[in-house]
Amino acid sequence: MAVVSDPVLVKLDEILSRIAAIEKRLSSTYQLVASIVQQEAVIDMDLQDILTRVEAQTTVETSIETLLVDLNVRLKAAIAANDPAMIKQISDQLDANTSRAVAAVLANTPAAPPAP
Repeated sequence: MAVVSDPVLVKLDEILSRIAAIEKRLSSTYQLVASIVQQEAVIDMDLQDILTRVEAQTTVETSIETLLVDLNVRLKAAIAANDPAMIKQISDQLDANTSRAVAAVLANTPAAPPAP
C-alpha cells in the first residue's frame, strides 16, 4: 500500500476517520435510545395495568359499601316495622352476598408462602 504524502489527502483521511468514529457513536447512541424507549413502553403498560386494577378495586369497594348501607337501611326499616318476612329476606340476601364476597376475596388473594 502506498504512503500518502499529500497534506490535503492526509487531512481528508483524518476527517473521514473522525466521521466514521462519529457514525459508530451515533449508532451506539441510537441503539441505547431505542432500548430505553422500549423499556419505557413496558413500564407504561405495567402502570396502566396497575391503574386498571386500582380502579376495579375502587369500584368493588364502592359497591360493597353501597350494599352494606342499603342492607343497613332496609334492616332498620324492617325492625322498625316489625316485619319478620322482610328481616328474613334481608338476612337471606346478606348470606348470599357474604358468600359471593368471600369467594371473590379468596379467588383474588395470593396463597400465603410456606413456612420456613
